[in-house]
Amino acid sequence: MTGSTPPKAGITPPFLTPADDRAAGVYLRVGYRKVGEMLHVSAQGPAR
Repeated sequence: MTGSTPPKAGITPPFLTPADDRAAGVYLRVGYRKVGEMLHVSAQGPAR
């Protein structure tokens, strides 16, 4: 989610990652909007 207003010169709006749908709803109510989705992937290291 990112801020709903265009950034001003030299300022980047924060990128927020809500923990769940309830947190996402809070962000939406205060003016942030969903702009995409993110996938976190991790791999195990080699077996020892």
